[in-house]
Amino acid sequence: MTATASVGLESLFEANRAEPALIGEGFAWTYGDLANRAAGIAHTWRESGAVAGDRVALRLPNGPEFLAAYLAAAIGGFTIVPVNSGLTDTDLGYILDATAPRLVVDDPEQVTGKSADFSGEFAVRDDDVFAIFFTSGTTNRPKGVCHTLANMVANVRAFNDLTGVDHRSRMLHVLPMGYMAGFLNTFLSPLIAGGSICIAPQFSAATAGRFWRPAIDHEVDTVWLTPTMAALLTRFCKGGTVAAWTAENMTRVFVGTAPLLDPVRTPFESAFGVRCLESYGMTELLLVASNRPDDHCVSGSVGHLVAGVETRFAADHREMTGTGDRLWIRTPYACRGYWNPVDGSIADPRQDDWFSTGDCGLLEGDRLCITGRTKDLIIKGGTNISPRAVEELLLSHPRVKEVAVVGIPHEFWGEEVAAAIVADDVGHGGNDHLLAELTSLCKQHLQAEAVPGQWRVVSELPKSSTGKTRSADVKGLF
Repeated sequence: MTATASVGLESLFEANRAEPALIGEGFAWTYGDLANRAAGIAHTWRESGAVAGDRVALRLPNGPEFLAAYLAAAIGGFTIVPVNSGLTDTDLGYILDATAPRLVVDDPEQVTGKSADFSGEFAVRDDDVFAIFFTSGTTNRPKGVCHTLANMVANVRAFNDLTGVDHRSRMLHVLPMGYMAGFLNTFLSPLIAGGSICIAPQFSAATAGRFWRPAIDHEVDTVWLTPTMAALLTRFCKGGTVAAWTAENMTRVFVGTAPLLDPVRTPFESAFGVRCLESYGMTELLLVASNRPDDHCVSGSVGHLVAGVETRFAADHREMTGTGDRLWIRTPYACRGYWNPVDGSIADPRQDDWFSTGDCGLLEGDRLCITGRTKDLIIKGGTNISPRAVEELLLSHPRVKEVAVVGIPHEFWGEEVAAAIVADDVGHGGNDHLLAELTSLCKQHLQAEAVPGQWRVVSELPKSSTGKTRSADVKGLF
């Protein structure tokens, strides 16, 4: 599948010049305003010495200017290196050293208020590397994933066709703009549909209590959440007017970036009166599959494949019998490859166009189910154990808020099952009483080898800026 990014964008902005694009507290930009802002930023970068093909690193707080800067790269033909402001100095230094950008934009003043008359032309070409997105590095150094804008535009068009996102859709944007989901899912998807984006404060525990206020004020009908966000919002839900509003107005609640377990899904759907549309994607492959608003719920299903995506499944001795085989994907939207930090070359990770996802899965009818990750499997004395199955059981306990199950080295068994728990008030008996209940629960419902042998009760789980649990850091708790 081939797409022409520039032609699609030119006609999009011409047709929607007076329509709302970005709204939020204190601002309301039309498509024309957004294009003019982006043109002004691109002009400023050129004056600073950047030319088409140069890399520009963006390290900015969430805001309309961040999204305008993405568009500025398309107008000027630059390669964007988005950097999340929450990264450690070590990861930040690595990314900047690896990409050697011509410009580092890390002050909002560098992009605020810049405006020029947009000529209607985009310098980006279909085969240009438009952006280098770095993975969140949950287990090792971040990888730079190189994408063309043409593939990204084609991907969200196919996703929008699948899920019904259109010009009437208004997306609530609360994800970090420096990561893939903060650009592709929550900006490019509604923009290419001719819809609009409501920029609200980036999600955190501190903002969760007022999460729905911008959505209500600006008549939002679509949102992307992570499972962690969904769980926290459920705990803040008091019913009443907010729950009544969501049930009436939220037509699409997409959930992605991590598995959506039933003990998170069911309370959220009950509290807010909406369906969670679990999806599946990867930084390397973009959006792969999603449930649709009219689908009946299938536990564990990440939905229908986006048009053009193919799957195949290959058995592996490490995988668990009956829970699916290793998932390989062929997609026209795949990345160009990984950025080489030494010489700037790009290495394609695919084998004959197929990408090994590291996930296990299967097809149920025409819907994809993800059953676990091969590298997360715990092998105790030759028995394969799914961390997800243990986590789902532990989350069914009313006092467990979050959980991460990992394998840690064991002298005899090879690996031992270990569980880190974030709990509500454990009540009489303290942590010992809670852990005794959880151990008993596991013994009732799991094979003996899967019962955690080590436990930790923690105030919070170590997470990346995108909300993914850092498995390596969890292992470090034991």
